[in-house]
Amino acid sequence: MKDGKEFYLPCLCSWERGFHERLKRTIGSAYWTKKLDDWNPPLFTQPCAFSDLMRVQRLAVISRLWSFCFKEIEIEGKKAPILKQSLASNRNLFIRGPAGSGRGLLASCIKMMAAMKDISTTEKPCEFDIFKTEVYESSSYSQAGEEMKLVVYRKYIDPLLFVLENMRSENINKNSQFQKKFRSADAIDSLLAKRQGKVGSMLVTSQDFLGDMGNYYGDRLVEELSTDRTMMILLIHPKEADSLRLALIERQKSLVGVLYSYDKSVDKKEKRRIDKQSQVEDMSLIEEGMYFEDAFEEIPVAESETASIQSIQELFSTGSEQIPYDRSIIDIYTKFEANKKEQNSVYQRGIQQAIINGVKACKELSSLMTDKECLEIGKMLAMASKQDKNRLKELEEKAAEMVLVMSGKKVPHGS
Repeated sequence: MKDGKEFYLPCLCSWERGFHERLKRTIGSAYWTKKLDDWNPPLFTQPCAFSDLMRVQRLAVISRLWSFCFKEIEIEGKKAPILKQSLASNRNLFIRGPAGSGRGLLASCIKMMAAMKDISTTEKPCEFDIFKTEVYESSSYSQAGEEMKLVVYRKYIDPLLFVLENMRSENINKNSQFQKKFRSADAIDSLLAKRQGKVGSMLVTSQDFLGDMGNYYGDRLVEELSTDRTMMILLIHPKEADSLRLALIERQKSLVGVLYSYDKSVDKKEKRRIDKQSQVEDMSLIEEGMYFEDAFEEIPVAESETASIQSIQELFSTGSEQIPYDRSIIDIYTKFEANKKEQNSVYQRGIQQAIINGVKACKELSSLMTDKECLEIGKMLAMASKQDKNRLKELEEKAAEMVLVMSGKKVPHGS
């Protein structure tokens, strides 16, 4: 009784019954007792020449889960998981990882939080193949099709948290002039259009990159997952990590090589006859090389692979006679140093472009990625290439505390 009004509070047993019902509807029984500190997939136990990149991947997973779902914030004067804010602002999460990366456990941790907070979620199985089949059947004008429309609305449009697991690429003709599309691609577009007018988020897992899917499933799915509203967890196999490492080494050698090969021996009259476009391209690559070396400070190189690569910045700082002291090149270096000192927007754009181009040098992987995926992978490569390894250790210590909080084994600070 308060202010002459009677209030009936639900008992704990009522909440527990509701939680277990939601648990059974949305999460497979294999994950009912699993927590984030159980996530230790085989992906991280295999040998890798770029071991720091594997460490950075762990950090990225923990950071994204914390920022999308588990961080405790205050909403209307009450403590709440940031998942509620993510839903209210239509933020999505895309998890890409090869076999053995533990995608299912990561998704189940988020669905577990949703079940605890009574957040409506796509009912299991959330398999993408089943989603495709049901969407296809709902596009029929038969009685069965009308009934399936209600199922699709209840499972995929109505819930606040829309979950699709194990989405995969079937876009085998993505480079063809006539791209094949899924037979119900228009129906998927229509479904997503209805969701965009509602509050809620998407949680999608896949073993493939978004760029490999193209518009096979329609125009909206990959586009939505590539917007700024979508956070990404991108896990790569040790073999993929090594391919990226080797591509970065070759890219750096190529950029340094442009500077070495720049012709300074011709006289002024002859230089006028040199292809101006070629000169502009060379200058652009020399400038990119400076930003590249700042982005990727120390790429691991095995002794058996190649001798150490002298950097462009070292050549300038030591005043090596091997540098062609063309006025335009000196101007580029001077401007680069000024931008670096100020850490201005020009410098940040240069770093970002060097990161993207570094990933795109690995054509076998970058051809499967969107620009956003290239940038996200590039950022992890850049962090893994930092010379200051103490910073990585500090981040790992903080991440270990986050895992304990997300697993319910530690109370968040300030609670």
